[in-house]
Amino acid sequence: MLEIFKSIFAIIAGYLLGSIPFGLIMGKMGYGIDIREFGSGNVGATNVFRVLGTLPGVLVLVGDFLKGALSLLLTSYLFPNAPTLLGSHEQVVLTDAIVVVLAGMAAILGHSWSIYLKFSGGKGVATGAGVLTVLAPNVTGILFLIWLLIVMATRYVSLASITIAFILPLLMLYFQAGNYPYILFSILATIVIVYKHKANIKRLLAGEELKFGFRSQERKGK
Repeated sequence: MLEIFKSIFAIIAGYLLGSIPFGLIMGKMGYGIDIREFGSGNVGATNVFRVLGTLPGVLVLVGDFLKGALSLLLTSYLFPNAPTLLGSHEQVVLTDAIVVVLAGMAAILGHSWSIYLKFSGGKGVATGAGVLTVLAPNVTGILFLIWLLIVMATRYVSLASITIAFILPLLMLYFQAGNYPYILFSILATIVIVYKHKANIKRLLAGEELKFGFRSQERKGK
């Protein structure tokens, strides 16, 4: 019974941590604006970069990353027999791995459909990176390098994010072969991230997507 309560607590905590809208908090507390009314209307770090500048963007990026990482670190502490940064890599318990994955997925869903924002939110990339860093840091490192190369070559953050989302399950299949909860997590995370980028995909295909570095302080829809 205790394990069930711990599991429920970890998943709910993951969702609530993931739901914290750092982009909205930064805009309102630091600049007196609702970030959802400017640029793309998204509360994620990319829109904060474009609307508010580099320092606020970096702070929101770090915050979004940390809420994913912290949700997994908490769950890893409660369920230590899952292969994570804090967990065991020798005596792996399947149920522990499943709970860790569910908590991580809850954090991504919280960021993407925040309870504090009437179930709207960001696109899950930074929070997903925080989750993945605790689950499989080697995979995170490779994906970051690919993401960085694509951004440097094209200056499209969305293209880089969509690309690494598709590569994620392939890397998990290679590095976490046989770890089916982690592989399933990677597939679900890819579905969420690509779905949340559907508007970006349309703009990319139409040649209308803003490149990284272009400032946009216009109100959404203008």
